[in-house]
Amino acid sequence: MKLLRLLTVLLIAMSIVLVACGPQATPTKVKPQAPVVEPPPVVPTEPAPVEVIVPSPTTGVQYAPFCPAGNVPAQCQAPVGETIGKFCTKKIPYTLVTVPPETTFEVLTPGFECENSGVRSGSLMLTCTGKELFSFDLKLCNPACGSTTSVTDTGQCPQGFSYDASQQCCASAPPAGDLGCVQYRVDIGACP
Repeated sequence: MKLLRLLTVLLIAMSIVLVACGPQATPTKVKPQAPVVEPPPVVPTEPAPVEVIVPSPTTGVQYAPFCPAGNVPAQCQAPVGETIGKFCTKKIPYTLVTVPPETTFEVLTPGFECENSGVRSGSLMLTCTGKELFSFDLKLCNPACGSTTSVTDTGQCPQGFSYDASQQCCASAPPAGDLGCVQYRVDIGACP
């Protein structure tokens, strides 16, 4: 029985040693894993936002609202010219141009001239002449653009803007004299 006790104690001691020194007690090496990197989220591309430049008042003055960009009154469209014919009289070349009836015109090239030949079929007829086989510039303007209701220096709009009373907003001040005007190229023919 002593032997049995001795064997039992030995067995318990070995069990303790095996548990303490066995494969489970040996620390295992853990392979370091690379951190999981997620790709950045795909953001749908949108057109770049339109930047609206709004002058900031520095004096605390409150201005009228700004008109939408490109806002030109409908009655203020530049006129469209059209060459409808060329002819000669006594070896002098002429070119006929039609424009809307209210159009004003100015010859911009020296040595050429145009004259008002009256309204026909709802269009103003201009008879132009000058050097054979040459071209010249003609400035065509819509007089309705000169009578816009925009006023500068009212204190309702910042510098560089004019107050449009008809729409009650601040509009970009157009270059003087250019609103409603266009240059039209007139070609003079040759006489036989």
